Amino acid sequence: MTAGDAAPRGSPAWPANEPWHLAMPEGTLYDALARAAQARPSHPATVFYGASLSYAELRARVDAMAGFLQRVCDVKRGDRVMIALQNSPQYVIAYYAVMRADAVIVPVNPMNKTAEIAYLAADSGARVAIIGSELSDVFAPLAGEAITHTIVAQYRDEVPAATPYTLPSCVTEAPSQVPSSPDWHSWSEAIAQGLQPAAMEAGPEDLMILPYTSGTTGKPKACMHTHRSALFTAVLQARWYRLDGSDVMTGFMPLFHVAGMQGSMNAAIVTGATLLLMARWDKDLLPDLFETYGVTFWNAAPTMSWMCSPAPASATHALRNSRC
Repeated sequence: MTAGDAAPRGSPAWPANEPWHLAMPEGTLYDALARAAQARPSHPATVFYGASLSYAELRARVDAMAGFLQRVCDVKRGDRVMIALQNSPQYVIAYYAVMRADAVIVPVNPMNKTAEIAYLAADSGARVAIIGSELSDVFAPLAGEAITHTIVAQYRDEVPAATPYTLPSCVTEAPSQVPSSPDWHSWSEAIAQGLQPAAMEAGPEDLMILPYTSGTTGKPKACMHTHRSALFTAVLQARWYRLDGSDVMTGFMPLFHVAGMQGSMNAAIVTGATLLLMARWDKDLLPDLFETYGVTFWNAAPTMSWMCSPAPASATHALRNSRC
């Protein structure tokens, strides 16, 4: 049976008109980003409190950060790199940059504390971290020991000066004091260097990401996913929810968690859709955001839907026009 064949007869549980096998695109998730940037360079890839980043801009920043990781932080194929960021354009860039640098992504809950980060660094072997400025105090005790290079991002850099939206404290508050050390780097300065990475060598069967379990019955444990498995589940999500390049999707669930990572971020990238990001969940922003950007697909946890029900009259029209 070839890719795209219909399900055989006698499979009543299989969704009607769905193929038995899913045709897969070539390569990796980064290749999907590259294809979107080439086909639709000016199409919005992310929207963040009023600012948009096109697919061409997103890819350029991904490549610049990948080059910095390789040439300044000495990241090599298979090295582990932590990402501890709130939902933001910086998260999307960091995620794809680690991938583009042939390294392995270690997504971290930004609410973790120093001892938890130390355990994850030791367990995964991560020696480089990309973090939000609000986490500088959390990572500072690990500098030079568990973590040899830390790149610090300011979320406010990706927000318009005159944004009409209420911003969360992680975006508005003055950043924690960043250690004065040659091994601590400014995100914006790293991107500005425009360093180009070496040719990508990682392929579909290489390890791509190590997301950690919550550790309910013990210490958190890493789940090993290859480029192929991560690409497959993203394509599957896009197929199941009938997503395409015309969609505007929400990126409100945490991107360090597979639900937001695959159902929002990576599903958007493989379809060339627009990802609407919110650094911290704020239900009061939904009516304006949905109406302004024409959200067509809302990837939401049940508690998010419950918090918005019953919705105010002003929100009803915008919310009803999106699918969940």
